[in-house]
Amino acid sequence: MTTTPPAADAPGIRGLRIRFVEHLREGVAPLESFAHPRRCSAIAEVATPDDLVQPSTAASTLDDLRLLMVPSGSATPIEWQRRAEEWMHGGHAAGGQPTVDLLLRSERVLWRPGQAVIVGMPERCDELLPGLVQFAFYEQELRKLERGLDADWDTAQADIALTHGVGKEALARRGHVNTMTTRSSVRRMQFARLEPCLEKPSIALASPARRLAGELAAQAEVVERLHWVDDKLEVYEDLYELANDRLSEFAYFLREYRLEAWIIVLLVAECVLMSVELWLMIRGGGR
Repeated sequence: MTTTPPAADAPGIRGLRIRFVEHLREGVAPLESFAHPRRCSAIAEVATPDDLVQPSTAASTLDDLRLLMVPSGSATPIEWQRRAEEWMHGGHAAGGQPTVDLLLRSERVLWRPGQAVIVGMPERCDELLPGLVQFAFYEQELRKLERGLDADWDTAQADIALTHGVGKEALARRGHVNTMTTRSSVRRMQFARLEPCLEKPSIALASPARRLAGELAAQAEVVERLHWVDDKLEVYEDLYELANDRLSEFAYFLREYRLEAWIIVLLVAECVLMSVELWLMIRGGGR
């Protein structure tokens, strides 16, 4: 792994902006490559620490990680130790999520969605980086699932009416129900690919990086969050399976009802014609 040089405005402190992209530009070497839950690569761009901690550049998307690597002890000016703390514990990160603060041997790691600080010897920071990058990617993918499920929750509640007593007007929502059913299936597949990646760090990681990824997962309550996502997915699947059943049953009933109605109309028409024909025959025979 290439060691990032320190920035000139903060001697010894290194800044990285790590982006998760689906397509690599030619000649760009990735920090990490991922196959699950989607094919993606992590690439690193050098950033000055001063730019990195500005509120305007605070983490605001689900597709990047802003990282400061800070030398431990007196090697880092007090002002920068304070700025790094404020940056991590401030309200700039997505959702105002509390900062995870870990001690690993002589290193300190602070993380929250979209941003992190590693405090330690430069070579140890580089050893821990793969574990941090791997965890950050998988946690972001979990967060995308959580946000998607939460965003559709009100819609699902409104669709509860489709699980019982549907009428003719409900048939107009079959397209919507099919869309939600497909969306639930796609999310279930994403979850199935993501869950094992978060439950246990990759054995391909070196021991320090693997330990960091495991500790971050524990502090970020990843296992509990996976259970909650699994439960929500089950609610969506059950709801839209039942809605599909009710709409299909009603559509079948409506087709059968219309068919039987037409058969009755035809039979009545035939009876009327036969009656008219018989009447004409009787009338003609009586002359």
